[in-house]
Parts: sequence; structure tokens; C-alpha cells
Amino acid sequence: MFKNLDIKSTQKKVRLLSGALIAAACLLLAGSFGLVCLVFLYVARRVPVGIDWASKHGISQSNGSRLGGAAVAASLLFWIALERYAGEMLGFTGRVTIPMVLFAAAVFSLPIALVGLADDLTQGLHAYLRLALFCILAGIGFVLAPELMPQGVLNQVIGFENYWLLLFFSSFCLVGFINAGNMVDGANGLLSVIAASFFYFCFWVTEQNIYQMITLALLVFSLVNLFTGKVMLGDFGAYGLSALMMLTAFAVYQSHHVSIFLFASLLCYPCIEIISIIVRRLIQGQSPFLSDNQHCHNLLYGAFSEILPPIQANSMTGLVIALISVLPAWCLLELGWNAQSDAFLASFLIQSALYLIGTYVLLKRVSKQKSNDELTDAVIGPSYDR
Repeated sequence: MFKNLDIKSTQKKVRLLSGALIAAACLLLAGSFGLVCLVFLYVARRVPVGIDWASKHGISQSNGSRLGGAAVAASLLFWIALERYAGEMLGFTGRVTIPMVLFAAAVFSLPIALVGLADDLTQGLHAYLRLALFCILAGIGFVLAPELMPQGVLNQVIGFENYWLLLFFSSFCLVGFINAGNMVDGANGLLSVIAASFFYFCFWVTEQNIYQMITLALLVFSLVNLFTGKVMLGDFGAYGLSALMMLTAFAVYQSHHVSIFLFASLLCYPCIEIISIIVRRLIQGQSPFLSDNQHCHNLLYGAFSEILPPIQANSMTGLVIALISVLPAWCLLELGWNAQSDAFLASFLIQSALYLIGTYVLLKRVSKQKSNDELTDAVIGPSYDR
């Protein structure tokens, strides 16, 4: 009895210490805004709805909240409102400015995120229904806000462009990337670190401080997600964040003529993963919407889980893939490459090659492991404890 009490007391002390360290890291990273984000994430963790059950996933080993994306959005809105209406009284020195194109992109992304929120709360929206809703919302959004379409990109790629072709291309890219973002949001920190890198690049190019705020909010979330695994972006966060990234990429492409291949390099993992999975499933005669555990991050998690505890293996998986996805482009930018240069195609192709080689090696590992298990079962019979 006393031994159990000692264990519980020790566990409580460890949780308190971990919480204090995360709070200190958030304070150092983003100041008082970091603590605001942390409070919203803590509230999301305690809300008894939108629970992500570990039994539904091949990589998550603990239950957690699917409302992390909603908490990030709420903390940003709260801070912007606080700065705007009480900034002078609280002594804020900076003023967050929101460019009209980002405001339009956020409004565009909201109904897409709300579809995700409905799925977070009910976990019952069929994949085909979500896809149909995304296609309708994308079409309506681009018709109402044609300035968000990437004017000139088709001229650059195929040599000609018209309204209807651009509308189809924009909608296809948006819906595709929304699903890609949700598909890769399966490992701790993976999508959020990629998104933080992307929005920091937008801040670096445009010098609009709202992008810096989004980056800091995503980094705070990433810290909590990587170290605890108890709060996830959820479909609200994955769908809304992916839509906002793609629409922002369209806007920055038009305003600053950034190379589309640079964006492809920064966002390479979601793009490559969804194309690879769709092609692989079609070759195997399966539905592209079929859920499985054959994603690259699932396979890498399987390798890490043999040497690390579940949460650490999950977080290491997300961090490694995210860094491979974003570092090449940043290294080339630091070396002086022009952000408008199409030479970033080389970076994207190298990342694609690394993905294909890594996935092939991991699939061969799984196949070999499965063959060994079947051989063992044939010799000594199946072991239900294995």
C-alpha cells in the first residue's frame, strides 16, 4: 500500500517538474504569448470531448485531445484581440498587422477547418463526404476570391493559362494538400514543425509579424506535442492549417515571386507522401482513401520503437521526418540561393529520392520481419504473447 503511494507521489512530482520545464521553455521561446498558448492547450487537454483513442492508430500509444489545433487558433485570436484592444494599457510595444490576403485566406480556411472540427467531435464523417465538401468549398472560395489563385503559375509550368484551368488547378492543389496534411499528421510534431518552418519563411520574405506569431504558436504546440503526446492538432488543426499553408503559398508566390519549387521543397513530405500512397494503393487495386499503417512515418516509428519507449519513438519519428523535410531548403537559402530561383527543383528531387529510398528500405524491413514471424509460427506455433 505504502509502496503504491510512493510511486503515485513520484509520478505526480515528475509530471509537475515536466510541466514546469515545458512552461519555462514556452516562456523563453515566445514570452507571455507562449504561456497564453500553453494555457489554451491545457484547457483543450481537459475538455472531455474530441478524445483521440490510442486504439484507433498504429503509432499513437496514449489517449489525447484532438482539439490542439482549435487551441492554437483560439490563442492566436485571443492574443490579437488583447493586443488590439488593451495593448496600450498592458504596455505592448509591437502591433500585429494582418495583411488582407492572409485575412481572406483565413476566412477561406475556416469552413474547411470546421469540417475537421465536426469530425473531431463526432469521428463519424465519411472520407468521401469530407472530400466532396472540400471540393465544393474550394470551388466556391476561389470563385468568390479569385485573387487567392496563383496567377501565372501555369504559364511558368506548361506555357499557357486561362481562368477555368487555373480554377481547377488551384482547387486540385488545395484539396490535395488538405488531405496530404491530414495524412501525415500521424506522428508527434511532424505537421506542426513543417508548418512552423513554412510560416517562418513567410515572415522572412514578407516581414509581416503575424507570420511570426503563427510560427511561435506552432512551436509552442510542437513542444507540448513532442514531450507529452497528449494534445494533437486533430482534423480541425490539420485541415485548417494545411488549407492556410497552401493559400498563403499562393499569395506569397504572387506577391514576392517565390519559386514554386522552393515551396515544394519546404512542404515536400506531405506532397510526396500522398502521391506515393495513392500510386501504391492504385497499383495494389485498393482505394486511395483506405486507411492503413504503411505511411513512411508509421514504418519509421516501427524501427524506432524497437530501441525507444513509445512516446519517445513517436516524437523522434515526427522530428526526424520534419527536419529532413525543411532543412535542405533552409540550408540553400542560408548559402545565398535566391528564393526566386527554380534551382530549388534540385532540392525537391533529392528529398524525393531520399523518401523513396527510405520507404523502400523500411518496407523491406517490415516484409522481412513478417516472413520471420511466419517462419517461427510454422516451426513452433503462434505465440499470442509475442
